[in-house]
Amino acid sequence: MANEKKKQNYIFHLGSPLPKAALVFAYVLVFIGVVQLIDNPILGIPLTLFSGYLAFQFQGSEIDLKEQRLRFFTSYLGIRFGKWLPLENFPFVSIIRRKTTTTTYSRSMQSVDITNDFYSVVLLSKSHRTKLVLLNKGDTETCAARAAEISESLGLPVVPYNPQISKASQQKRRIGRR
Repeated sequence: MANEKKKQNYIFHLGSPLPKAALVFAYVLVFIGVVQLIDNPILGIPLTLFSGYLAFQFQGSEIDLKEQRLRFFTSYLGIRFGKWLPLENFPFVSIIRRKTTTTTYSRSMQSVDITNDFYSVVLLSKSHRTKLVLLNKGDTETCAARAAEISESLGLPVVPYNPQISKASQQKRRIGRR
């Protein structure tokens, strides 16, 4: 009889919080800082520490099934920092569509906006107003498959994203209609 062990911890890496250009700049500064350590340690040490912090910083989400808790974390050199929240605060799994827009300018200051859609698997609160991103993927099929896996392992239903309108927003809408 095979003994099936359930996974106790899930870690979802989201990548660096910096844009790609800033990340490349941070890696260049790390290299310059290491070179400066040999020549001028007074300049090299702070430059290496600061740029190393930027270059090796990553974000993600972690779920601990044994303790029934989760957190959004920032990791620096493998050490994760973040506030733990009870898992019962997030009873739903959902797939949401998100957009990123990049604006490019020419020399004549004409701009071109490039908008890309991508999908994320998130855990939602009861009111759907608070969400914790688990995965950022490009297409709906991949997200749907991963959402089904996560839903099955956590025992949470996959629901469509439908946030409740807060009372303050409802009041603003009523005032605007008058």
